[in-house]
Amino acid sequence: MYKLRLLKTTFYLKDILIKMIIYQNHEIVIADKPSGISVQAGEKAGVPFLTLLEEKTGKLFPVHRLDRETSGLLLAARTSSAASFYSKLFAGGRVEKYYCAVCRGKFNSKSGEITEAVTVHGQEKTAHTSYRVRREFSRYTLLDLTLHTGRMHQIRVHLFQRGHPVIGDRQYGDFKLNREIKERYHISHLMLYARRLVIKEKKIDITLPMPAHFENFLSIFNVK
Repeated sequence: MYKLRLLKTTFYLKDILIKMIIYQNHEIVIADKPSGISVQAGEKAGVPFLTLLEEKTGKLFPVHRLDRETSGLLLAARTSSAASFYSKLFAGGRVEKYYCAVCRGKFNSKSGEITEAVTVHGQEKTAHTSYRVRREFSRYTLLDLTLHTGRMHQIRVHLFQRGHPVIGDRQYGDFKLNREIKERYHISHLMLYARRLVIKEKKIDITLPMPAHFENFLSIFNVK
């Protein structure tokens, strides 16, 4: 299904695929997933990110997921047994997951907890996100976020519930503001990325630098 597109895509990406791999050992691969690429087949059109990575790593097994438009750290396993082990770590809250986002408006407090339930496939699920304001500028806020649970679209839904949707969010966002930013600044990426993964029992602690689309947006306001 993906063979022709994969050949075309990897022709252009083969020189940068290796740079996307941030860490690897005999059990896992941790890579920097770009915005706009689905993790697995079946989400949307296009070659899945894991399929691209397999050109360099061999067979990979999914452990957790990132939304198509979210960039950042993604962990995949090399074997089914490793996938089972690391999936249990994620499900058991033994992996620390940190994100960064730019959202609309300013918060009343510089840090806090969001614990509203989110709806997943028609069912309400408990969810917990911590946030800390890193910078405020103009009409936007740069946030550091900690994901304590891993519900679908959790950060995007939680910030939407608080009236501070993520910039560039096409599902829960401020569509008028997104259109204005695209027309004025030529920026349309979702301003959310998975910046850090910590697995203490495996002595893994990886942090990504800010991606280019974040730097481009923030540079407009001279924010570093």
